[in-house]
Amino acid sequence: MNATARLFVLEAGVTDGSDLHSLTKVIFAACADATLDIAGARSSQLDYETVSGDVSDAVELLTAGHFSTIRLRTVACDPSILNIFRPNFDESNIPLWTVTADCSRESGAKLFSVLQQLPTVSYVVLTVEESLDLSAEHFTERSFPWTDERLVKAAVFDGGHWQIRDGLSSTA
Repeated sequence: MNATARLFVLEAGVTDGSDLHSLTKVIFAACADATLDIAGARSSQLDYETVSGDVSDAVELLTAGHFSTIRLRTVACDPSILNIFRPNFDESNIPLWTVTADCSRESGAKLFSVLQQLPTVSYVVLTVEESLDLSAEHFTERSFPWTDERLVKAAVFDGGHWQIRDGLSSTA
């Protein structure tokens, strides 16, 4: 993503940490040959330390409780940064394993469609500049912040089917 491009953030949540492997593979499918800088932090202080190994090793350390969050960065790919957070990270009140990816609008839109097809994904959100301030009560059609000015598009799995809407920034 070039320096003048507008930043978009893709966010998705899964209930089971074991689903993070397939989620990260899907997100980084276009970046298979890119060199990744992998780091983990043990607390919300975000004092990252380098993780040796690959993405799968880092996800294992996260799900085993060694880290509270992991960050994957690459220079030559879109998405450029992927963060994965444990449920209720930093008192977020999000009871899901949450993945955020800094990306271009084009990449975010493609990934939005792909992630929504994964049976284990509970929600997918594409926003401008930064993530929404979500919490556990937002994951229903009735309570989701559909009118947040940062929202490009969101899909929430509620009542056995997807609720999908464009946001106020859908033309950004």
